[in-house]
Amino acid sequence: MNSNPESTLTLVYTSKWEGQGRGTGFIYGETIPEQTITMELPDVDELTSVQVTRWFIQFLGALGYNTRCIQKGLAENLFADGISREEKEWLSKEYELTFNEDLDKYYTNRKETEAEWDRINKNRGPMGTVLTTEESTND
Repeated sequence: MNSNPESTLTLVYTSKWEGQGRGTGFIYGETIPEQTITMELPDVDELTSVQVTRWFIQFLGALGYNTRCIQKGLAENLFADGISREEKEWLSKEYELTFNEDLDKYYTNRKETEAEWDRINKNRGPMGTVLTTEESTND
């Protein structure tokens, strides 16, 4: 991208203090009356989406969100109903994730394979050869 020294991204959070009235439920001296958090990211044109996302995560952390909460929010947006199945599958392959329905297929196939191995091992001949179904029933 072309560098544009004028390009910046700014996030601002401002809270307003409503006072320590009886209905607030706060103990005097434990709350911050008012605050403004401003984060500015210069040269946005030169950054990747990963860098901008990490910066936004830092902003959420400054607001008091914990890491797990942020990760849950990101995952919810990545796998939301509006995202196509193909995009979700690409993302899953990229980060080695597995869908529950794919796990069901995997375990079904694995059970079938184990059953086949059990059948083969049960029907092994004297020198490790595999007997056919007719040969094993003639014994």
